[in-house]
Amino acid sequence: MLRRGPIPRPAFLKKDQLKNHIKERLNGDVMKNTTKFFQGVNTLEELRKKYAELIKKNHPDNGGDAEITKEIILEYKKVFELLKSGATFTSSTASKEEQEKQAKKYDEQTDENIREAINKIIHLDGVNIEIVGSWIWCDGATFIHKDALKEAGFQWSKSRKKWHFTPYESMWHKGGKKTFEELRSTYGSIEIEKAEIKALSA
Repeated sequence: MLRRGPIPRPAFLKKDQLKNHIKERLNGDVMKNTTKFFQGVNTLEELRKKYAELIKKNHPDNGGDAEITKEIILEYKKVFELLKSGATFTSSTASKEEQEKQAKKYDEQTDENIREAINKIIHLDGVNIEIVGSWIWCDGATFIHKDALKEAGFQWSKSRKKWHFTPYESMWHKGGKKTFEELRSTYGSIEIEKAEIKALSA
């Protein structure tokens, strides 16, 4: 059972700074003692990027170990819950709109759908993967993998010349008028770079 000791409350910190301080301590201290694969991860975006890299390295098609993959998935879920707890704490006094945004961001079913989509395409050679908010975008050598992408639930965007996946039906239409750079700026971006994939597969 995890036991959390008292977290120091620096008197010089303002209210918002204090919330961030406690969130960092909750995430950082607990993560250090409970994770083997995700040390140094402090945000959901970092967690998803690290997950994609680990799954790529340990995917059966790349000669990976199925048991290690199971460990990674179980540990991911634990870290996800820790991050969710920290986000819930810091948003408890936020506006209703911000609380709804956080609840949507840390929805477990949404997160599972995103992970399943990553699992289905992470082994495809020559495909560049970028996670933007709750979307997964792919370009590169996608033509030869179009059937696999379709099977994984991806759709082709003629305007952006990329394949995309999102667990929200309405989000694609909502963001349709934004440029890709605006989407990155609004929702954040994580690239699973080719150099990283090559190193992990070696």
